[in-house]
Amino acid sequence: MIGISPEAAVAEGHAEADQIERALEEVLHGGEVVVHVEPYGEEAGPREAVRAAAMSVRGVHEIHNLVIADLKGRQEVSLHLKLPGELPLADAHELASQVERAIMAARPEIAAVVTHLEPLTEEVTGSAPARLEMRDYGDKIRKIVRKATGAPPRSLRFMSTGEGLVVYLTVALDPESSLAEAHKRASEIESRVHRSCPGIKQLIVHTEP
Repeated sequence: MIGISPEAAVAEGHAEADQIERALEEVLHGGEVVVHVEPYGEEAGPREAVRAAAMSVRGVHEIHNLVIADLKGRQEVSLHLKLPGELPLADAHELASQVERAIMAARPEIAAVVTHLEPLTEEVTGSAPARLEMRDYGDKIRKIVRKATGAPPRSLRFMSTGEGLVVYLTVALDPESSLAEAHKRASEIESRVHRSCPGIKQLIVHTEP
């Protein structure tokens, strides 16, 4: 995931993402890479610095639930670290300590870092869901997208996994829209779809100019 200015146009954000994807695919010798673009706000400076410091530690695969709290002039950070599930606890604890030191070195104003360790989720395999279910949800999603954007989805794909139904949705928006506007529109579509289709476990909305 990369962040760019909320005022940037959708086309500009996708151009940057495409360039990064191509570079990474060359390094990975053809492996599929998907770069997600989101607008950042005023807190992007310290948040992105903390995120970058944490991800710089070798062995850390993912972080989430990042919170920066100001407690009476004292800044504290809490975050969840995802590490390989087979990693010995002692090694996981050492990685967490390295993350804490890296964050405090990058942002000296941070007085304390609290980490929560989680194992990486095992790879999920998927299959095609029931045809009737796809038709019903597909009709509802197309109606929601058309109402929100004035056009049908560019693509709509369903996948049934052990954890539930996953939907991949691509919608087209005005290329002159800002990234913040596109992100807001995608969030609105996601919210409406989940209300109309409660059986969907996860909806991934991709916006394009």
